[in-house]
Amino acid sequence: MGITMVSNQSYAQEALGEKLQPYVGNTYTYTFKNIPENLKYEFYFSTDKIGKGDKTTGTAYNLYFNATTPATGTIPTGGGDAVVKVDWPTGAVPAIIDIPVYLFIRVYQDPHTNICENFNAVEIIPRANAFVVNFADITAGGTIESCPDFKDLEAVVEPSATYTYNAGTTELTFTATRDGGASANEWSTQFDINQVGGTVDYTYSISGGATVTPQTGSANETVTIPTITSETITITLEVQNFQGQVPVFTINNITAQDKVNLASPASITGLTHTIKEIPVIGDFE
Repeated sequence: MGITMVSNQSYAQEALGEKLQPYVGNTYTYTFKNIPENLKYEFYFSTDKIGKGDKTTGTAYNLYFNATTPATGTIPTGGGDAVVKVDWPTGAVPAIIDIPVYLFIRVYQDPHTNICENFNAVEIIPRANAFVVNFADITAGGTIESCPDFKDLEAVVEPSATYTYNAGTTELTFTATRDGGASANEWSTQFDINQVGGTVDYTYSISGGATVTPQTGSANETVTIPTITSETITITLEVQNFQGQVPVFTINNITAQDKVNLASPASITGLTHTIKEIPVIGDFE
């Protein structure tokens, strides 16, 4: 399910400032443009910004080059760009946080005939990622299981077409809160609502910094919210009660992202809630 929402804020994918101050745990693309055809290039890191940069000082960073875009290559006929991707690792924290490192590119002709080599570099300062998404169960005071609400219960079972038994509904309420990072930024999320132990129908809706009108749910649903404007949203499930069933609902976060700096959460939590069984009452005689 997708929801279209209008925002007055625009975002640039991997804007220059984000690349040069990357959030660890994310991948960024670095490009040097308009290089003459058939020249070779190599990217390397150095902690030395003087001259060509001392390659021996940045060898640990060279492990961060993404395998899908090799750090060496040849510019195609007609000229073009030298591109490399860097996976800034969460596991390297705090060794690389707020410490400048220099990404160098060397462009050269091989074999050398009439074109000499040249160098460019950019300063990069990795940053810690404090973006965390926490899901919380606030149903029945935050317990992980509860008895049914019996909202709109129709208990009368007089043997007549006038009455039809209905066990009513139970409301489950959860929150998803973005903690840390740049709190003023909009963000997005995608999560699963999974049901086991029962086959009950339910509707779900979202309110707070984003709105999803009530949707009918099945055993498993994937919910995508592309734009959230506040720190916390509320997720409400209206569950149809059935006798003799023990439905267990689990919310698992799939992805989330800061819409400005493109950071993904450093950690994500999920939750599970059980609706206790309603005992079966047989026919009336």
